[in-house]
Amino acid sequence: MAGMSSGIPCRASFAALPGARTVALVLSLLAAAPASPTERTVRGLALVNGDASLTVAGERIALAGIHLPDAGRTCDPRFRPVPCGPRAVLELRRLVHGFVECRITGRRPDGTATGFCRVGRDTFSEGDDVGLRLVARGLALALPDAPFAYRAAERIARAARRGVWAFAEDP
Repeated sequence: MAGMSSGIPCRASFAALPGARTVALVLSLLAAAPASPTERTVRGLALVNGDASLTVAGERIALAGIHLPDAGRTCDPRFRPVPCGPRAVLELRRLVHGFVECRITGRRPDGTATGFCRVGRDTFSEGDDVGLRLVARGLALALPDAPFAYRAAERIARAARRGVWAFAEDP
């Protein structure tokens, strides 16, 4: 029988097919390409700015998918209510203590990049999404176009009365 050797069907190698290398190259380039022309990744040592944006590799990056409460909005009713805005900045400084990786997804009208940033990423872990952590602690609000995980974390923070959700309504 043609194509049979010792009763086992003969399979041609993918690399032996005409144009296979070209197809493999194109597929690998597509897989590595960002989802949009503006999407790219920035890695480096991060500095936290007073408006809760980060400066990474000389670029100012606002966290995408979240809104920080106004500086006058209060958190934590246990002792004395404190403003949530500065508290969010302090929490961000606690989370970001070194290198971060930010996936830039767009730009604001003022030119500031927006993106999703992670800390603690290594070979075995994706690291922690800092925007998600702020939302989960009730220190930031998930925007309507935020990822599902952000909106779910906000609902959990609201149910647990964390951060901005600690009061039934602001005084």
